[in-house]
Amino acid sequence: MSSPGAQPVATLRVIEYAGPGAGIAGAYAGWLLGRLGAEVSTIGSVETNSSSDEQNLLRLERLALSENKKALDDEDEPDALARHLAACDVFLCDVPPSRLPAALALQFGDRDTLGLRFPTLVAGFATVHGLDGPDSALPATVLDAQAVSATAWALGDATREPLTLPVGVAEHQSGAMLAAGCLLALSERDRSGKGQVVDISLTEVLASHVAANSRVYVHHGLKWHRNGRRPYGSCGAYPFAILPCKDGEICISGRTREEWQRLITVMGNPSWASEPRYQDLRAMGTRYPEEGDALLAPWLMQHTRAELEALALQHNLILSPLRSFTEVLDSPQFAHRRFL
Repeated sequence: MSSPGAQPVATLRVIEYAGPGAGIAGAYAGWLLGRLGAEVSTIGSVETNSSSDEQNLLRLERLALSENKKALDDEDEPDALARHLAACDVFLCDVPPSRLPAALALQFGDRDTLGLRFPTLVAGFATVHGLDGPDSALPATVLDAQAVSATAWALGDATREPLTLPVGVAEHQSGAMLAAGCLLALSERDRSGKGQVVDISLTEVLASHVAANSRVYVHHGLKWHRNGRRPYGSCGAYPFAILPCKDGEICISGRTREEWQRLITVMGNPSWASEPRYQDLRAMGTRYPEEGDALLAPWLMQHTRAELEALALQHNLILSPLRSFTEVLDSPQFAHRRFL
C-alpha cells in the first residue's frame, strides 16, 4: 500500500532518452509507464534506416513503442534540458551515462552530482552489465548478456551452436524490470522525499530467469542445457515437446497425472494408455520420450493447429500452436492488445 502522499501514476512525468544508441529497454519501460497513465516525453529521435536488418528491426520496434509519447525538440540546449529534468519525476535510459550526448551527460555527472542537482528525480538506467558491476566498463551487446547469463546455453540443438533469443526479446525483459524498479523507487521517494538511481543489468535479469528455470531441473535431478525441440529429460515428466500436427507444429506440456489423463480422455482413451509403461510419466519423460511422441503422432496428425487449440481450451490442456511472426501479427490477441 502506498503512503498517504503517494503520487498516482497518472500524474507522473517521464522523460525517455531516445537518441543515438538507445534501444528497446528504455522505450518499453516508457511505453509501460505510459499505458499506466504517465505523461511520457522523449529526448532525441529514432535513428534513420540502417544497412543492418537487426538495427532496422529494432528501429521499427522503437517506433511501435513511441505511441502517445511527446518529442522534446530542444535536447541540445543544456538550460532547457535542466528545466525538463527538474520538472519530471522519472528519467529512463538504456545507454550508459558516459555514452550520452554531451549536453545530456553534462546534466548527470556522477551519482552525487545527480542527487544534488535533481534531488527528487528517479533516474533509471538499463544496460548490459549494470552501471557499477564488475563488467560495467566493458563494451558489451545483448549477445554478451545472453552468453554470460547462460541463456544461450539452453537454446538450440545440443549437437550444434547455441542460439540467441529473437531480436528485442531480451531487451523487453530488462525494460519491464526498469519500469518496475522506477515504480519502487517512486514509492520510496514518497516516504523519504528523495529520488535515486535505478540500475538494471540485462545480464542479471536473464541470469535470474536461468536460475529460476534451473531449479525445476534440479528438483528432478536433471541438468539444464540445450536439447533441441524438447527440454532435456522433458524437464522431469512427459509430455514436454514441440510436435508436428496436420498443418504445422504445436507445443504440448503436462506435469501431473491429472493433466496426462485429460489428454488421454480427449484422445479417446487409446488401449496403450492403460499399459504401466505409459503411466510412469517421469520414466516416459526422462528415459523414452520418443515412444510417447510416436503414440501421440497419429492423433495429432488428424488435427489442425486451430482444432487442437480449441480442444485445449475446452478441456484445459497445456497445448498451444506454434505461429510464424506474420501469423502472430494477424492474431486477434495482437490486434486487440497491440503488443506481444
